[in-house]
Formats: sequence, structure tokens, C-alpha cells
Amino acid sequence: IREYQDQGYLPEAMLNYLVRLGWSHGNQEIFSLGEMIEYFDIADVNQSASSFNPEKLLWINQQHIMATPPETLGAALIPFLVRAGLDPVDGPDPVFVAEGFHERAETLLHMASSARYCYEDFDSIDEKSVKKHLRPVILDPLVAATNRFANLDYWGRTAIHEVIRDVAADYAINMGKLGQPIRVAVTGGPVSPPIDVTLWLVGQQRTIQRLTRAIELISARVAATGR
Repeated sequence: IREYQDQGYLPEAMLNYLVRLGWSHGNQEIFSLGEMIEYFDIADVNQSASSFNPEKLLWINQQHIMATPPETLGAALIPFLVRAGLDPVDGPDPVFVAEGFHERAETLLHMASSARYCYEDFDSIDEKSVKKHLRPVILDPLVAATNRFANLDYWGRTAIHEVIRDVAADYAINMGKLGQPIRVAVTGGPVSPPIDVTLWLVGQQRTIQRLTRAIELISARVAATGR
């Protein structure tokens, strides 16, 4: 049990999984602690042997992560950030990280690892993502978006969304064609929460610095190859 706790499984999820090994309540899979207490009856425990399924436990844990209030989840996340060598003070409030990442994280350990770019810079960007998304064709829109981000007086999700929407419209491309290169530049990879949430969590200064680095990378490639 301690090992699963260290991996970031929630207590409620572990109890939920264990209680379902030899007991059922209709077709319901996910139970709160209160529901387990209310519905459980020893007479409903079946006699057939149970089998332990790690994938099912992981799924149940993810369901509980999604259902846990951000305030509770954020507090539980802090030890995992610290264990990952991250300073919770040097970045967004863990409550906001929990809110942004709760739909994607399978465990708290996974959440802390996924949110690393919110708390510290990275040395390199995923090479496949660079080749696919940080191409010369996106250079001008990326410069325009960076300049508008730098001029924002308030760093909020709505304002960030509007910048990406407006720059995409100015260059006659859809938001995804601009949002994905921005995501790669700012996170170092192709996967993150919604782009406005991601940039909000990363912060204005870090976002601009990382976009500037991506612009320099594309510009250097154009200078070296002529395309």
C-alpha cells in the first residue's frame, strides 16, 4: 500500500479498487468513501477468486483524480513536486496545476512529472515536434504572437486565448496551426492541457523567453538552409 501511495495513487481510489475485488453494487465502478460505507453488505461478497488488474486500478485512480476538488488535489500534489526536485513556490499554485492537469494525469507522480515545465526551464525540445511544428512557415505568426504576449497588461487565460485567435486570423490559419507550435516551444513537447491554460500556468515571462528561443531556433535554421 505504501508503494502505491508513493506512486501517487489516492487512498480513495485504492479503497475503491479493493472493495470491488469481490463485491459489486450493480454496474457502478466508481464509489466515494461514503458510498462504499452506505452500499457495502457482506452478503453481497462473492465466493469466486479475485484477480488483481493494475490497469483497472490505474483507471480508477484517474477517475478519482478527476473527481477530487482542486484544493484537495493541489495539497496532495505538493510532496510529489518536492520529490521531483521542483519548488512549488517557483511557479504556479499547485491548486491551479491540479485544476489544469487533472483530466490527463493518471497518478500524482505522473501529474508532477507532466507539470515540470511549469516550474523549471528545459534544455531541449522534442526533436520530432521541432521538425513537425517549428517550421519556417510559422515564424512570422510566432513572432507576432510573442510580441502581443509581451504587451499584455494582464496575463489571463481569456487574454491569452484572444491573442492566439487574433494572430491566427491575421495570418489566415486556424488556431491549432498556431497553438501547437506555441505548445511545443513553451513545454518542450506536443502534449499539455489546453494552450491558454498551459501558458497561464507557465507564466508570462517564461512563455516569452521560450517563444523567443523557438523563434531563434527557426531563424537559425532558415539562415543555414535558406528554407
